[in-house]
Amino acid sequence: MRRLRSSLASAAALAVATTGIAVATTGGPAQAAGCRSTPYSAVLSTGRSGAVLPTSGTWRTTTQCRDIQVRGASNAAGTTARTFQACVIFVDKTSACNYWSTVRFGQWTNIATNVKDGVRFRVKVRFSSGIGVRGFMDF
Repeated sequence: MRRLRSSLASAAALAVATTGIAVATTGGPAQAAGCRSTPYSAVLSTGRSGAVLPTSGTWRTTTQCRDIQVRGASNAAGTTARTFQACVIFVDKTSACNYWSTVRFGQWTNIATNVKDGVRFRVKVRFSSGIGVRGFMDF
């Protein structure tokens, strides 16, 4: 393992020296390779608090991320709300939410962690009246 790390570090140093391009990562235990990078798995958008998305069908987890993550992108014009709440409904197991998570606009939030690949789910959102929600998801 130590040799592998040394080899990877040497290859990265050579790549930076050759191309002048450095790549920064923000890896962590909740982030798998390719997670939180475009193209995102889905867009989350609704003007109705209590909406369950997608409006028909389900989403399915992928190998891209170990978690289901949401990033709030915007709210309705003229509002000052900075958060909304989201939860995951694992449709093959239940029709209820797992737990509610507060999602801040401009930040990624895990709304379910350590989810197996291929799991079908929907997302329920709730927010202050009139703000609407638009965001991105990776799973």
